[in-house]
Amino acid sequence: MGCAECKLIQRLCKEGCIEELVGVDVDEGLLKERQHLIEPLTTDYLYPRPNPLNVKLMRGSIAQPDIRLYDFDLFTCIEVIEHLEGAILERVPSAVFGALRPQVVLITTPNVEFNVLFPGCAGYRHYDHKFEWTRREFQEWCTGVCVRYQYSVEFSGIGTPPAGSECLGHCSQVAKFTRCSSTESDPTLSRTVGNSYTLVVEANHPFRHAVAPTEKLSNEAQYYLRVLTKLKLKDERDDDGSAAVLIPLVELLTYRKVSEMCSSVAELREALSHSGNVQLDPSGEYAVIPRQAELSDNDSPSDACDGEENFWVQSAGMDCLEPEPDW
Repeated sequence: MGCAECKLIQRLCKEGCIEELVGVDVDEGLLKERQHLIEPLTTDYLYPRPNPLNVKLMRGSIAQPDIRLYDFDLFTCIEVIEHLEGAILERVPSAVFGALRPQVVLITTPNVEFNVLFPGCAGYRHYDHKFEWTRREFQEWCTGVCVRYQYSVEFSGIGTPPAGSECLGHCSQVAKFTRCSSTESDPTLSRTVGNSYTLVVEANHPFRHAVAPTEKLSNEAQYYLRVLTKLKLKDERDDDGSAAVLIPLVELLTYRKVSEMCSSVAELREALSHSGNVQLDPSGEYAVIPRQAELSDNDSPSDACDGEENFWVQSAGMDCLEPEPDW
């Protein structure tokens, strides 16, 4: 909340565990200027995240809740409340703790007691600050919020004072609020709160789609079936004129990546059967691979790593450059 230049959101985009980020600020022009900070980089496509990530920037006020932000895991308000007029600040607890009910709320604000350590600082630290609280004033405000809205609070600080000035406290004071009880879904909330924010920009980051173990085994097995097929097609002694090549499934277990995923032909047979891409003989012990076009003179077993049509089978986690002991 009060994301302004989007520096925190930009850093949080790098956290793989986060799946949704929303930045809210009253300055729509600033959000549009900074929208490039939430977009995925080229490297994000080369090395996708483990989980989906949706990022939104929205124009809105901290004093006016939006139903779309209800029950979030974490709500941050970093160096924001000191910029609010008194009438707006009075509405913040009701909007954030009463209506939105996030699980954790993190609020930071300057510690006015620390200001004496800033040379030439007469008054507040910033021209737009409407107030700056002492530690006692901040803690009293936070305690009142907890009593009214069933939260607990822990206090800490940012910016350690120099030796001999510990009595002044930290440069900025931090309050971490934690919701004391689970929040039941309120069917009337959408009617009383509504959508008060305006979406400015949205970005979705690329991610690695999860692959089921059976599918991963099938992909790996199909890859090595084609490796074996290509090797056999290069051996003239195996060219008996038949329309297909028979590959014993047991041979696949000699490859480390396959044997790490399963320990029996039965598991292989089940995975390949589910895929529907490989024909098995009646006994279920052999894969029946149709013969492909004759290999060119410059083909070699290492060509199994190329991207030829009818040969490549994409395999999650596969490193085709790794040599196998029986090649």
